Amino acid sequence: MRIPPIAFIDAAFSALTGHATPERRMANIARIKKEVAEALRVYGDQLVAGDEPHALLSAQPRRADKLSRVKPYTIATVDERMLEHPTYSLSKGRPLQKRLAHSALKIPAGTHDVVIAGGAVRPCFTTIRGTTFEAGKRYAIFESTSVDANVSIFIAEYQPDSRFKPGESEFYIRSERVSSIVYRGSGSPIRPTEKHSRKFAFASLRLF
Repeated sequence: MRIPPIAFIDAAFSALTGHATPERRMANIARIKKEVAEALRVYGDQLVAGDEPHALLSAQPRRADKLSRVKPYTIATVDERMLEHPTYSLSKGRPLQKRLAHSALKIPAGTHDVVIAGGAVRPCFTTIRGTTFEAGKRYAIFESTSVDANVSIFIAEYQPDSRFKPGESEFYIRSERVSSIVYRGSGSPIRPTEKHSRKFAFASLRLF
């Protein structure tokens, strides 16, 4: 399934910053919002067909995501199937990429291997294998750090806090972890020894 490109944003923003009338600006803004929402909807539906049982997977926002150079966590592949992502053409930051990170992907119920992109300034890919997703549940990618500053990620179930938006870290009330804990940029689960366990005190990063 092809996701429609969003190169139209450049032209729209040219109108917004040029000599367009207020009415024209409002119309352009409405059009941009509609087409971006449609692109994100198509992204979210690309792995499932119709009423196929599925779970939802996204990424918890981090403070670092606000930095223009840092790439947010996004889902690159599921069971070696490369996901299609909305394209973007804005010059400031990566607004669609950031929206994409916090948009829910419908993932078929069952056990899957997931490759996660981003999380740092340089290109970075992390493989989390054999994660079981239950239909009707919500899951997110969470980041942890150790006492010696090693960064790892994992997938956990969460409950949404309706007082916040999906783009806010407080929206994600984490519950049960369902995947291995994997060093960022790695494909190998962390299996700490007893000695390493004492040193490796995982804690969720305080975000925002």
